Amino acid sequence: MSFLSLTFHNTESINKEWENYLGNDLHQMIENLMDVEKYILSEVQ
Repeated sequence: MSFLSLTFHNTESINKEWENYLGNDLHQMIENLMDVEKYILSEVQ
């Protein structure tokens, strides 16, 4: 089984851009990874 865990740290100054990226691009890129069966995305504030 393949497992991908990503943890991101971002600053307040890019929070809006990060939310857009997370909601639109990152999730779709991970879904397209053929070798990853399960994944976790975590945000640390």
